[in-house]
Amino acid sequence: MPALRWTIVIPYYNEEAWLPATRDSLSAQTLRPFRVVLVDNASTDSTPTLARQWADRQQGIEVTLLTQPTPGQVHALEMGISTVETEFIAICDADTIYPPHYLETATRRLD
Repeated sequence: MPALRWTIVIPYYNEEAWLPATRDSLSAQTLRPFRVVLVDNASTDSTPTLARQWADRQQGIEVTLLTQPTPGQVHALEMGISTVETEFIAICDADTIYPPHYLETATRRLD
């Protein structure tokens, strides 16, 4: 298996309407393996459950679930970034769909 070079950090707060599309776009990435760090920023909806369900089904994607109770995206990002040990990091949004070659293209350009 190739080396793990990427970690994607996604902070979220009440993104149940958007997170499923975002996570599906990550599942469709052509570059494997990679790691995703999902940081719940005290959501009050079902987003943490959706994140956990997705994490349980992944192959070739290492998923870490964190909870940051202090309000504010900066706190969630700080927590997520502090866990990164890979060569590359992508800060992504929970309400964005990423093209299937997102990581592959970024790797090629960075290499």
